[in-house]
Amino acid sequence: MASVKKLMQSLREDRWRTEHPFSPDILEANRVILHPYASDPEKAKALSLWVRPNQPCLFGRMAATKGRMQFCILSDSDLYSSDKHIREKIKRERLVWKQASVKNDKPAHGFMLVAASEKIMLAAPDDNLFRLACGLRELWGCKVEKDEYGNDVAWETLFLRHPTDNQYVKFTFSLDYFGAQGDGRWWHDHRVPGGIGFTANSLGHMARTREWYEGRGPQAEWAVELAMLTVEEAAKTQWGKAIWLEDLKGGQPARGKECPFSDPSSVKEKLRNKDWSYYAGFLSTDHSIRKELFRSEPELPKELNRKWLQDLTYIYESTEPDRRKFMEGEPVTETEVFREIGPPETWRVMPLAARVISRTKEQEQEIAMLLAKMEEKWALLDSYGS
Repeated sequence: MASVKKLMQSLREDRWRTEHPFSPDILEANRVILHPYASDPEKAKALSLWVRPNQPCLFGRMAATKGRMQFCILSDSDLYSSDKHIREKIKRERLVWKQASVKNDKPAHGFMLVAASEKIMLAAPDDNLFRLACGLRELWGCKVEKDEYGNDVAWETLFLRHPTDNQYVKFTFSLDYFGAQGDGRWWHDHRVPGGIGFTANSLGHMARTREWYEGRGPQAEWAVELAMLTVEEAAKTQWGKAIWLEDLKGGQPARGKECPFSDPSSVKEKLRNKDWSYYAGFLSTDHSIRKELFRSEPELPKELNRKWLQDLTYIYESTEPDRRKFMEGEPVTETEVFREIGPPETWRVMPLAARVISRTKEQEQEIAMLLAKMEEKWALLDSYGS
């Protein structure tokens, strides 16, 4: 594959975007994320503030709100550097995330990699952008497999330490692709400011943290309700929703034998009579880089005439074979953990210092003012049981 620098040079303008401007929230976040004098921590803060009210995934929003999301921002200075430089930067920040997931009482759940560049923001969602996305994912270094239909599924892992017995478990979960090009198109839910990016967020790690470190007891009911709310609150575009919940049939779910709710009548009204065992959609949230997102037309492709059915029983069904891998965590030894993330004496308390940026006092104050405005506007109320 060509270098990221060469892939950047191959990008073409998104002509559709010239007549369909970005949403105001994207533009507001970009004032910091694409600011030439903003540091990586400032860009990460802007991205975190944007995620809180604007990303439909409630788990990602909660992780960002609680400061449990690790960000890796690739600016133009990174993207036009060598692939070795990009790979090493991702590796460093990914390692900080994995170390933060086990080292304190507020473990980090999620990781977000964003290639922030005006050229990427304005790039057409074509084969050139597709190749760039694939190149960046390759530099991430995650495991990529093909499902039975030939679609990419990319995997990450994360550890969690039990607070009293010093035992460790490992969670497996998938990467998801996001792009600014989705803003206003049928896949609006998968938009992001700054350019393109990937998220890796472990629901199992989050649920176990709530059990082990916050004393909340079993979290299957909480997890499945928020998963359903995430689907229910998917964007309604002029072409409909990309993912949706379906109704119970005769009061019964289509899959599984267990009901995750101890008191079904207490479920939020918008979820009542909705099937808790799966959800449907024109895209699969298990897939990493979806080819159908890389086309200039904004409407749903006609060839997407099938529904993907996404299972939810792994969250709560006691006999579901994938439950341990994704939700409970697979037991691992301390030796295995330290082999991947290093022994504690090598862990960094904070990410590496951002590159030094020469800027005036006025530029520094401008960025601080923009961040303060975003923080005031997008402070997320605790409305989802976080």
